[in-house]
Amino acid sequence: MATDAERLQEILRTLTSEQLRFVARRMHEASDAAAADALKMPRQTMYNWPNKQDVNDAVLLARRDGVSVAKEELRRLGTDAVQVLGETMKDKRNPRRQDAAGDVLDRIGLGKVTKVAPTDPSGEHEYRSADDITDEELVAVIALAGSGRTAGAAD
Repeated sequence: MATDAERLQEILRTLTSEQLRFVARRMHEASDAAAADALKMPRQTMYNWPNKQDVNDAVLLARRDGVSVAKEELRRLGTDAVQVLGETMKDKRNPRRQDAAGDVLDRIGLGKVTKVAPTDPSGEHEYRSADDITDEELVAVIALAGSGRTAGAAD
């Protein structure tokens, strides 16, 4: 047997966008008529829905749940949002093109990489490859090694 949340999800997926907006509004209104009026929807439209009982059930279940209706609305808007991001990315004249591409990569888990330079245990000195060390620094390191002192030792 399905839980209330599962039953609500089943019903919400069968409703039109107009019915979904009605359910969201009806959760907070005293009557069907008040919800229809608030949405500037002709009352007769709502009363004539062939699946009006499903809409009523969705209202009752949504009042218990409270979040599922909003999630369903967002899920439906997600497709539009992805299309907008895609159009923005493909428009070579759009200055936000790169931002849109970054947003898409973030959403699929391939977001911007934060580069962190490896450092010594204290975090003060960045490790560098031998190719990055200048000749002067190399001579200083060799001289320091020959003296028996360490880089952090006081004079």
